[in-house]
Amino acid sequence: MRLLFCGGGTGGHVYPALAVVEALRGRGEGAAGSASSPDFLYVGSVGGREVELVRRAGLPLVTVHGGGLHGVGWRRLPGNVVRLLRGFAQAWRIIGRFRPAALFVTGGYVSVPVALAARLRRVPILVYL
Repeated sequence: MRLLFCGGGTGGHVYPALAVVEALRGRGEGAAGSASSPDFLYVGSVGGREVELVRRAGLPLVTVHGGGLHGVGWRRLPGNVVRLLRGFAQAWRIIGRFRPAALFVTGGYVSVPVALAARLRRVPILVYL
């Protein structure tokens, strides 16, 4: 089963997803039961803390752009809107190529464009908050 994982910004968003991957790997999910199989893919934010954590866990990783809208101020707002739109386009392509059975999302700014693209592509979304 091909599963897409997404979350970023802090370890609190990353570690729950990595725990689910470990549990699935323990059950023999994925090719040869390996979390580095092409059956698992993690989507993180460009330059996010999750990049190092996910790579250390041996998961394939791609990054997309994201940004907050609430409380950022009017000067940063237009740039963050552009980053979110760019992130949505990136996520749309990633989901189209990877074709996951489901998305497991744990939060963070990067989750917004990825979850929206998954919803519009009719990919079931599992939310951990």
